[in-house]
Amino acid sequence: MPLAFPSLKPIRFEGTAERAYAATAISRGVILLRCIAVLSVLAALMRLLAEAAESPGVLVAVAPYRFAGMALGGAVLAVSFVPGFGRFQHLAAGVLLAGAAVLMALANALSPLGMPNVMANVWTVMTLYSGLPFGVGLLVLEAVLGVSLPVVLSAMLGGSPFPPPVLLVLGVFVPCAAVAFAYVQDQHWRKAFLREIDLAEALEQLRRSHLELSTAYATLKTTQAQLVLMEKSAALGRMVAGLAHRISTPVGNLVAVSSHMDGVIRSHAARLAAGEIRRSQVMGFVNDMAEGNAIVVQNAQATAGVIETFRQLAADTGAPGALDLGTFLAGIRPQLAVLAPPNVRLALEAGTGLVVMAHPHVMETVVTELVRNAAVHAFPGKRAGTITVKAGAPEGGGVELRVVDDGIGIPGRHLAHVFDPFYTDGKVGGGGFGLGLSIVHNAVAGPLGGRITLESREGEGTAVTVVLPAAQVRR
Repeated sequence: MPLAFPSLKPIRFEGTAERAYAATAISRGVILLRCIAVLSVLAALMRLLAEAAESPGVLVAVAPYRFAGMALGGAVLAVSFVPGFGRFQHLAAGVLLAGAAVLMALANALSPLGMPNVMANVWTVMTLYSGLPFGVGLLVLEAVLGVSLPVVLSAMLGGSPFPPPVLLVLGVFVPCAAVAFAYVQDQHWRKAFLREIDLAEALEQLRRSHLELSTAYATLKTTQAQLVLMEKSAALGRMVAGLAHRISTPVGNLVAVSSHMDGVIRSHAARLAAGEIRRSQVMGFVNDMAEGNAIVVQNAQATAGVIETFRQLAADTGAPGALDLGTFLAGIRPQLAVLAPPNVRLALEAGTGLVVMAHPHVMETVVTELVRNAAVHAFPGKRAGTITVKAGAPEGGGVELRVVDDGIGIPGRHLAHVFDPFYTDGKVGGGGFGLGLSIVHNAVAGPLGGRITLESREGEGTAVTVVLPAAQVRR
């Protein structure tokens, strides 16, 4: 694998980015200059304390220079807090170093502790100045200090501990090394700033994406609510149409039979008024009335049945309570068994501790309608089979009620409409009004607060699954 070398191309910014980076560089430089100012004050103070301990009498001569050095460092530190100071920090750095070096040299000449190498201290501080903002100001600062201070200090001290060639080389090398190091640091900080810009752009993009997703989600919820409203309206339309269709036949029969009976009554009334009625005609009238009355009663009962079943669509919303499903199913088993034909066996499988919050009447309606639906539609003729009512606790939580049969199943074209009100397979004499599963769905999704699914394959039976939230039972 070939080695990957970092790019030597300098990193530059333009416009707002360059101004922002310059501001951060100025802030770093000001912090560095404050630290150096504090160190200069501490160095002068420690030197003064050491001289006082060594020879108190010399303080009169040395103290003014030491205090002047501390005052210079304190002045630079104080001025650094003035707004706009950052633009003049290179100048302040030069004044601080030059003044501190001259004062140190004058004080060291009178100090009983000897004369430490002032130039070594100067070159150390010039190297630290590489942390100031890189640019023309730093180049001028390093060049002026590197050339002038060795000359000035050598003249003041009457010579230098370094030979002139060494002094010349160090006077050139130290500023150049400081400038080179400043450039490397500047590129490092620019890379870090570039990453910050990329991160800020990524965060802004993420914020915009989040805002777009939030807007899209709000739009989706609004659309969903509109679709639900439209579906409710459509379902109401289908329900009304189905009710009208189911009632139209028995009501039409009632009208026809009533009209016929009215005509018969009028005819026999006229004959009776004319005194022309015979015994045989009276018997015929009685038979016609009895037959017509039977038809009227039959169609009136059919109409009442449709209306009563339709009324159950508004499931009971009485106050629910904790209901143990196993105990409940065992209690209604006799009436469930009556619903199954003689050739169909009813099996009940229920665990213990399956408690839901439900109104007993609503739960009874759900179980009864599911068993009745299976008994009526799953086993045509004298087909034998089994209807199994199971209650258990699924892995996802809650309580699960399943009504499974091994009957003929439901054709695929009917599966999407099994919960629609008044939907039937269209066969005459099917045994229902098409409201059973609609009532169950309405009760489960409404007062029971659960969900219902139906799975079926033609010829393989049907399974209806109801999942209800478990009740929180206090122990």
